[in-house]
Amino acid sequence: PLWIILAILLIGGTSIVATIKGNKRKSAAKALALTKQRTQAADLCERISTTTKAVQELGNDVELLRARTTERVDAVLKECPAPEKGTEAKSARDPYSKRPQLKTDTEKLTSLKDELAECLQTVDGAVLASQDVMELAHRDQREVVHTRDHMRAGKTLSELETMLPRAEELLKKATEAHRVASLVATDILTLADAIVENERLRKEDEEKARAAEKLARQTQEDKARADRQKVEFLKMTARFDMEAALDRLKAEADQYLTESGRQRHGLLLEQCSELIAMKSEVVRQLAAKPFSWGWTQDGARRDIDSATAEYLKVGPRSIPWQDVTQKQMTSILSEYICGPGVRPSTHSDFCIGAALYFSANGRDDIASAVLEKGTSMRASTSKRAKRLAPTITFQQ
Repeated sequence: PLWIILAILLIGGTSIVATIKGNKRKSAAKALALTKQRTQAADLCERISTTTKAVQELGNDVELLRARTTERVDAVLKECPAPEKGTEAKSARDPYSKRPQLKTDTEKLTSLKDELAECLQTVDGAVLASQDVMELAHRDQREVVHTRDHMRAGKTLSELETMLPRAEELLKKATEAHRVASLVATDILTLADAIVENERLRKEDEEKARAAEKLARQTQEDKARADRQKVEFLKMTARFDMEAALDRLKAEADQYLTESGRQRHGLLLEQCSELIAMKSEVVRQLAAKPFSWGWTQDGARRDIDSATAEYLKVGPRSIPWQDVTQKQMTSILSEYICGPGVRPSTHSDFCIGAALYFSANGRDDIASAVLEKGTSMRASTSKRAKRLAPTITFQQ
């Protein structure tokens, strides 16, 4: 019957419609699943990419640390080369035989440099490995994007999910190597500065030692030179030949190389000036007032009529000062410089020169008496006498 045919057609159409609707729902679910999978793949790939970039930045930073420290280390080791490992100083010529600290420090510096290189190697390995992970992640992401099989996409996504922990582990490894590298680089630069500073101080000490040795040698030479000059000076003083002594001292002034030597020489110059001043006063007074019966020779006494810087005038004779005996000179100085009848101011002004003359002739007893009387009249004379005649003792 017709109605049975119509019922069969109606039931079949409904089933077809249901099947079509079911297929549509399945397709929509697959499409939604693929969309989620692609989103997840893109997120994972982005996180892996970010992690890889972080590893790369750490690698770049360690490379900069290595470059900065290597230049410094090479400069230090060039100036202070590290000895070969396992070797010992074999002779006094070995630069480390007397500098054990330098040997220890340069060996440590070389060791730290090697340690920093190991850190860089570790980071470089992490960088290369993370780049491989990122390339695989991009490959898997592309496969998820282009496939229409959500089952295959799911399997690929599972593989992609295992790559993120690997990338994070590489970042952790690189971070630790970077931390160690930063500490090592700081130690390297600190030690390099210490080595340079220690070497600077050592060279400074050596220079000071050489300078001290040179000064000691020059001081000894200057002392010997001054001692020789003093001997000649005393001989000339004993002969009352102060002008020649002054010329000799001035001619040898540039030979002194040390302050102590120049001070010794300066003292001789001042003593010579005192003697010349005293002699000039004697000459002046003799020219103004002849010394009656002042010259004694062969039992006969004559007047000293006048004098110049070179000689005494006794009658028709000109007698060089060098030929005047000590006894005769004592009489002249007693008359004009330091005798009982001399004005106190004259005695005070010229007593140092007179005392130096008597001391040069071995009469420190007379020299002391002359200074005691002269310095008692004027305090400033006492201070000058202590400085210019330090070997003559006298009561103040």
